[in-house]
Amino acid sequence: MDPTVEREVIVPAPPERVWEQLTDPRHLRHWLAPAVEFDPHPGGRVHVRWADGAVRQGAVERVDPRREVVFRWGGAGGPGGAGTSEVTFRITAVPEGTRLVVTERGLVPTLAGVLGASLGWSLLGRRLVRGVCRPAGGARAGRG
Repeated sequence: MDPTVEREVIVPAPPERVWEQLTDPRHLRHWLAPAVEFDPHPGGRVHVRWADGAVRQGAVERVDPRREVVFRWGGAGGPGGAGTSEVTFRITAVPEGTRLVVTERGLVPTLAGVLGASLGWSLLGRRLVRGVCRPAGGARAGRG
């Protein structure tokens, strides 16, 4: 079985706003990475480039609007090669706002791969919360 990481965060915003943060490249650039292409439709392109030059690219697999989006991504070779994983963003309304669960499956089965994904999604979840709460014109995302 491939290693899996799952992280959960409560975002103090309604699900509609969180959905936009997860699927609109203009918002993804604020919390995920400075350069993002994301087409939230089955078969849509995913291309993420961090400030350090690292790239992950792939395609959207499934979309349940305002509930869940699933995509596959990998290193420079794209999905299907070594290092390809599946990421799921799942949101549900809660009294405090929105529960976001991020699951990444198929990670490279090394301690560095699993810890990197675990720490990365934890950090990105905090950036997303700050992004939802920040005034317009806030800083863009880096990596790490």
